[in-house]
Amino acid sequence: MSTDLLIRGFFSVLFGGIFAWNFYEMRDRETRRELKDGQLRYRSYPDPSLLPTILLSLLILDLILEGWQKTGRIFLGMYVSLFFQISLYYILLSLSLPLLRRYVQARTCAALWLLPTMLYCTVYNFMRLSQPLWVLRLPAGWLQWLVLLWALGFFGVLLGRTVSHLRFRREILGPARPVEDEAVLALWDRLHREMGYRLHQRYRLMVSPAVGTPVSIGLFSRSIRVVLPRLDYNQEDLELILLHELVHIGRRDCSAKFFFTFCTALCWFNPLVWLAMGRSADDMELSCDETVLAEADDRRRRQYASLLLETAGDERGYTTCLSASASAMRYRLKNVVHPCKRLSGGLVAGLLLFVLMMTSGVTAVSYPAGTGREVLFGGDPEGYDILYASWKNETGDSVGDCGDPEALLRLLADLPVERLAGMASFSGDKSRLYATCGGTGKAGIAVTLYGEFMTVAPIRHPGDTEAYYLSRPIPQETLEALFAEGDPLPF
Repeated sequence: MSTDLLIRGFFSVLFGGIFAWNFYEMRDRETRRELKDGQLRYRSYPDPSLLPTILLSLLILDLILEGWQKTGRIFLGMYVSLFFQISLYYILLSLSLPLLRRYVQARTCAALWLLPTMLYCTVYNFMRLSQPLWVLRLPAGWLQWLVLLWALGFFGVLLGRTVSHLRFRREILGPARPVEDEAVLALWDRLHREMGYRLHQRYRLMVSPAVGTPVSIGLFSRSIRVVLPRLDYNQEDLELILLHELVHIGRRDCSAKFFFTFCTALCWFNPLVWLAMGRSADDMELSCDETVLAEADDRRRRQYASLLLETAGDERGYTTCLSASASAMRYRLKNVVHPCKRLSGGLVAGLLLFVLMMTSGVTAVSYPAGTGREVLFGGDPEGYDILYASWKNETGDSVGDCGDPEALLRLLADLPVERLAGMASFSGDKSRLYATCGGTGKAGIAVTLYGEFMTVAPIRHPGDTEAYYLSRPIPQETLEALFAEGDPLPF
């Protein structure tokens, strides 16, 4: 087993174990009567903003340090990897939901939709695989048009959903007014204290004629509003409603809606992802129902079910609301009135996170770049010499030295080369050929071949390494013939 795979396995087990432990810690916190000072009863795990924030930060940093061309290749590799992994994960999760909902808690099912946000860990070098396992080869001339088409779809979906959210926010908050009923505000303050919120963390409670169901809206803490319709609720109904919305806020479910939109935009041309994302909101509502009714008796459960039936609302944009969608109503009512005892599911979540991390970066994309003549030698190999060459076999042992450097130079010049965009470190200990090339007035380069892959780096600037895919690598028997005999070459 390669060193990079062992390192990834270690960190994947570590993150998966921490994730599973947090499920049990969160369950203990939610059922605890008294909380420690400054401790919130409900919170999101994992944070739904992690992956979009990290990718945006890396994009800005790479644009500053690397320029737009290299940044484009880096993010093309990240996108291809994330697209295949997120698409497959959400499709399999959708198919597994009936079984998962039967045996594990709703809060676990809701958290499973957020697991891909933890993939930000795998974009760092220490978590990358040595080589991609599968390369998607694009024909010449297709790349720029495919990237442009994807970018238009990505920003179109993201911008469209965001504009819809802002319009809906303005529509319901425009005529809204702060709640002034002292009894309602006293209940609101009490629920805040029970959930661990301090005075400066209290959220604003509004009433608006533009909503038919209680709604939480806002992506950021300062912009969050809980909006009630102009209906007369009794004290018990109002407590259930406000508790439901505060659980949503504590778990950052509005931010989770944005993350699901981000994933949909990332995979916008995959219709199965659109279908899968439609089911994520149902699990968030089921999770909230489960939490609100954790210790409720039959009378309180019937009361809550009656609230679900009486409310009808609009859930556009990045919002959460008490009302259920038509497709989920029957299932929600069944779980509210006839709850079943289910497992916590922390181990399931930890295991799935381990699998996600271990399979990250297995795909890459390549597109034609010419031959080694253009890529390595600027179109003319004349004047270049092999300064040093070595070859390691599959066991990692050096096999002699190159006896015919001119033949090796010709082989490198004739290689069909495709530029590779992917998340790989190429630091494994597999069989590889290493050669340095240079000459009078020529910039020295270091070339390393890993079977079907090749990396090229300027000797004076080894950090500027470029990766390539070889559609026709040098045959093993050719290398054996070149390195079987011969005098050692000097450094």
